[in-house]
Amino acid sequence: MVLDKKGKLFGKVSIVDVAVILVAVLAVIAMASKIGQPIKSGSGQGTATAQYTVEVQKIRDASFNAVNKGDYVYDQQTGTCLGTVTEKTKQPAKDEVKKTDGTYVEAEVPGRYDMTLTIGAKGRKTDTGFYLEGKKELLKNADIDSTNENIAFSGTVLSINDLSL
Repeated sequence: MVLDKKGKLFGKVSIVDVAVILVAVLAVIAMASKIGQPIKSGSGQGTATAQYTVEVQKIRDASFNAVNKGDYVYDQQTGTCLGTVTEKTKQPAKDEVKKTDGTYVEAEVPGRYDMTLTIGAKGRKTDTGFYLEGKKELLKNADIDSTNENIAFSGTVLSINDLSL
């Protein structure tokens, strides 16, 4: 007999234990099937276009010249496209310098510049934010490691503007 009087299969395993294990296995399978899927459209979500600015600090002039309008920008780790450079500007880099009297002043750093890039991107807008290529979340004040065909650079997201409004 498969089930005895005490409700155990083959006299060893309880039916309740089998049911709990079965539910746990089904839950793991359901979660595993969701991992890696792009964010789906639904309430408060949809395809969007954004324009964001990134500041890259204290770069050389050669590095500034290695980024051009129209260049595609990619995530350094995943290779995901982060958008296209629509505008770039530079201003002399500044740093705090300690004077001989112990006070600090802001002074230009010779041969270094702060580059501001404006990048246009398509992605997905959700209730919680904007996702580039449906996977990488774009956050204001977050550091972002990027690359183009010529150089790799790290910057800080200054602003994000939703152009699909």
